[in-house]
Amino acid sequence: MHDDTLFSHCRPGDTEWAGDGLRDFFEYRDLGVKAATHGRVLCHLTRAKNAPEKGTGWHYHGADFHIVYMLKGWARFMYEDKITLV
Repeated sequence: MHDDTLFSHCRPGDTEWAGDGLRDFFEYRDLGVKAATHGRVLCHLTRAKNAPEKGTGWHYHGADFHIVYMLKGWARFMYEDKITLV
């Protein structure tokens, strides 16, 4: 564990939605967690603008922990060898 892990606190309005993420059909709000944990934990808010019907394609997130918290809609995730519809 890093001794220099920081505390991250983000309130509504602290950060803006940005469209400069990995996918042009999503908007992202950075919550500061990735920077605070030196990339070990990924946590940001994501919302779809015009999500493709066939999904994003398979990809990998290199982190020790990844938070997915959905408020509405659905997503199909692959964890190891199991497809999960959320």
